Amino acid sequence: MSHPTSAKPGRKNPPSPLERYVDELADEQDYWLTITDAARATRRQDITIRRWIAAGDLPVRRKTVGLNKRTRQVRASDLARLTAIIDPTAAITGEPGRFDVLSIPQQQATILKEHQQLLAAHTHLTETVEAAVQQMREAAAQGRQALEEHTRQVTEALGAQRQEYTAHLAQHGEALAAQREEWLSAVTSVAQATQAEAAALSSQITAESEARQQLAQRFTTLEQTVAGLQQQQTAYQQQMESRLEALHQESQQRQQEVQGWLAQFEQAMEEALAQLGREIEAAQAAVETGIEMLRTQNAGQEAAWNERLEQMEATRADAEQELRREIATLKQRLPNDETEQEPK
Repeated sequence: MSHPTSAKPGRKNPPSPLERYVDELADEQDYWLTITDAARATRRQDITIRRWIAAGDLPVRRKTVGLNKRTRQVRASDLARLTAIIDPTAAITGEPGRFDVLSIPQQQATILKEHQQLLAAHTHLTETVEAAVQQMREAAAQGRQALEEHTRQVTEALGAQRQEYTAHLAQHGEALAAQREEWLSAVTSVAQATQAEAAALSSQITAESEARQQLAQRFTTLEQTVAGLQQQQTAYQQQMESRLEALHQESQQRQQEVQGWLAQFEQAMEEALAQLGREIEAAQAAVETGIEMLRTQNAGQEAAWNERLEQMEATRADAEQELRREIATLKQRLPNDETEQEPK
């Protein structure tokens, strides 16, 4: 946070109008550095640090420190924005010198104020507790008196009721004895019926236990059967994969053979076409020679020889086209053969 410039007491040179001042550190990791410490930590000269302060690039602390109150400080965070802090241990001032000594009186005043507030709160709480204890004591005394009166009244009422209950019990004693005999008979009957039901339940439980054992054995047999089927399925799957791999290799081998045969066939066709071209050229040369010889003898036969030559040219072109169609057909059949062999 920057503030307006103001003159500092105890300094020989007046402050620059561009100087900026700060009063607090940026965060918990920030600390103060004297100008000498800043120069040593950044491996620069003191005059460079002072120029940055005078130009307003490096904020300086408003309060001066030291015995003569002339030592100026800057924040390490502001210094790091201008230049790298190469060696922080090169500073003359140690860790104790970086504490904010000037704020200790203010912190002491704050602590004293908080202590006084806590003491007042403790006193108020003590008075409140004592008042509550006194109220509880008075309420206990009143409750004790009311309880004694209530106990007396209850004792008298219980005495009267005890006499009534004694007479009532004497009147109903015989009836209770008769009812007791009746209940004993009923209980005996219920016990006998319960024993019979227990025997039946025991037999049923035994049967269910045997059935459960049979089911467990059957379940074990089914598990073994399922395990055998899984093993067979795994073996069959491996066999099918091996067969597919063999078919794939065989297909590739046949494809290579067909491609080789097709290359040989194309080469043979090209050689045959070349040979046919050479024969046609030789025949054409012979025809031209004969035509030249016969031209002098019979000019009328020139048209016949020309017609025969055109027929030979057409025959050669037809043969060449037929060979090229056969080659194209073989090339088209090659992928179809491979596709038909893969599903096997």
